[in-house]
Amino acid sequence: MGITINKKSIFTGLLILLAGNIQAFNNVKLNASVSGSMYYTDNVNLDYTNEKSNLVGRISPSIGLSTKGSRVRTQVNYTMSGLTYNKDSGNDDIYHNLSSSANAEIVKQSIFLDGFANVRQVLLDQNKNASSDLVSGSNNTTETYTYGLTPSWKKKWGNYASSVLSYGYNEVKFSGGGNSDSTGQNVNLTVSSGTKFNQYFWDLNSRYSETSYQSSGSSLNARDTTSEASYVTLGYHYSRRLDLRVRLGYEDYDRTVSDGFGWTVGGNWRPSQRTSLDASWGERAFGRTASLDFNHRSKRLTWQVNYSDSITNSRGQIIQDSQAINNANLNPGNVANVNVPLSTYDANLRLTRRLTGSSSYRFSKSTITLGGFAEAIYYKDEDKKDNLNQGLNLSWNINVSGRSSLTSRVSWTQLDDRQNQTNNKQNRKDFSLSFTRSLNPELSGSINYTYRTNSADLRTSEYTENRISATLTKSF
Repeated sequence: MGITINKKSIFTGLLILLAGNIQAFNNVKLNASVSGSMYYTDNVNLDYTNEKSNLVGRISPSIGLSTKGSRVRTQVNYTMSGLTYNKDSGNDDIYHNLSSSANAEIVKQSIFLDGFANVRQVLLDQNKNASSDLVSGSNNTTETYTYGLTPSWKKKWGNYASSVLSYGYNEVKFSGGGNSDSTGQNVNLTVSSGTKFNQYFWDLNSRYSETSYQSSGSSLNARDTTSEASYVTLGYHYSRRLDLRVRLGYEDYDRTVSDGFGWTVGGNWRPSQRTSLDASWGERAFGRTASLDFNHRSKRLTWQVNYSDSITNSRGQIIQDSQAINNANLNPGNVANVNVPLSTYDANLRLTRRLTGSSSYRFSKSTITLGGFAEAIYYKDEDKKDNLNQGLNLSWNINVSGRSSLTSRVSWTQLDDRQNQTNNKQNRKDFSLSFTRSLNPELSGSINYTYRTNSADLRTSEYTENRISATLTKSF
């Protein structure tokens, strides 16, 4: 099966249709800010043998816009960061970060359109040094551009069932870094039980997706992938607080992960409005599988634990992270304090088993948050871990006064790259202390100290850095 559709006609037609159906927005929010920062680092290149200090300046204007109408909802957040180096102007650069999404009801209760467009920086190789804020480190990141559109048709079949048919198109493009641009398409069909089935529930789901890379050459074209999956879910409402389910299906991953039938059994337990647990266990085409989603909140304590098995690649992870960023901007309360680094960019499909968790405790004027993750990545053999990563982070925020706060954070991350012939295990340790004060409702400032160290099997990956920074932010 192959999808051959005129993309330009789709984009043009859908945008015209969208423009003709946009209603007057009754809720528009606009905010803007600009921040200026000065950094001193004693190891600007994160080098093991040739440490060089430098002063780095940053100017970051930012704008955010969200709109909400009767049938259209949009959000756009854009930040441009300009970096200038006192001792090496050749490293001066400008970075862009954009997260935007739109959701529209084209035909009432029938045809919908969802779209997103994002720009962000991603890591090229986790065995090379780079800082997440791009101030220090080697040229180990690249700017990525991701966007996509998903028109969908939704239909209710009386009280018996409801269905959703959607087609998605997305692109991932790179600014340098030697990676190939790619396009992705997918078709999804879901049919779910309606209110007529009050004691039992069911759904049928089928999806097809393909990814095409634009690089030439047979070795690169071999990375093009297709996947198909179909499954049926049967469930039983045991009680108001407990649902049980069983899922049967078939998966087919072209030229990569094993194909075959799979099954899972699981359920959802909601003992109270503040606690929920969704879990499953079974077998999929690649072997055993499990899932866990636990949430609990009380007056002072919040818990989140998640475990998942997923088949994806670096391209898919970039799109998933981009959509997660958009969701975080729309629903900031759902963001957990878990920092999972992006693995080395690789176009091949891989199995990722990931466990994440976080807990926050609020008392007096303080909030303590603990987060952690562990993940194993398998590229070809489900019994051989190609990457094994894990980490912990602990932060303590103290509200010193109504206008001032003090935050300390310590973290440890271990990255174990076993994919290449030369294994490289890294242990990264970070400590930061930050003081923030609101000078007036529109002006705030902060002072930060950060210590970072990285020990590794490969000496070229090792470094130590001390950094002091000061930032002033003006909101409009």
